[in-house]
Amino acid sequence: MSGDSLNEGDCFVLDLGLQLYCWFGAQANMFEKAKAGEIAQAIKQNDRKMKANLDFVQDCTPEGQDAFWAAMGG
Repeated sequence: MSGDSLNEGDCFVLDLGLQLYCWFGAQANMFEKAKAGEIAQAIKQNDRKMKANLDFVQDCTPEGQDAFWAAMGG
């Protein structure tokens, strides 16, 4: 897992247990964004019993963005 694996044409879900992140590439289409959000919500609801926090990286606080990039290796 590294930041180099992300690309602007896709969406990604980072699962850190009780912290989930959705990252949307700038060129991702609305269907990709919707599916990534759907997958992240399903993990939160079904696998984590609503105890996980879900953040969308573009909407995160600077601290949340820092935590996402740190988990991705910088």
